[in-house]
Amino acid sequence: MQPPQEYKTAGILTLIAGILNVLVSLIWMVMFIWFCVGVLWAIPLVIGVLEIMTGIGAMQGTPKPNPTRSGSIILRLPPPLLLTPGP
Repeated sequence: MQPPQEYKTAGILTLIAGILNVLVSLIWMVMFIWFCVGVLWAIPLVIGVLEIMTGIGAMQGTPKPNPTRSGSIILRLPPPLLLTPGP
């Protein structure tokens, strides 16, 4: 049974956003590792990897227990963390 087209579209967009979040957090991690704060970018990196896994699951039509709450909370964390380089 094929997943609905909406799931595939949402999965592709989530996958693209996850890849971008992972790339940006890797860049920030490499740039700031010398200031001993680069390790803090591991948190958005892990969230980006989870976002990629969520996107792949959505494209395959894998059901999640409650994707609305977990997805809306987890997927909104990386952008504010990645775009604010200073404290």
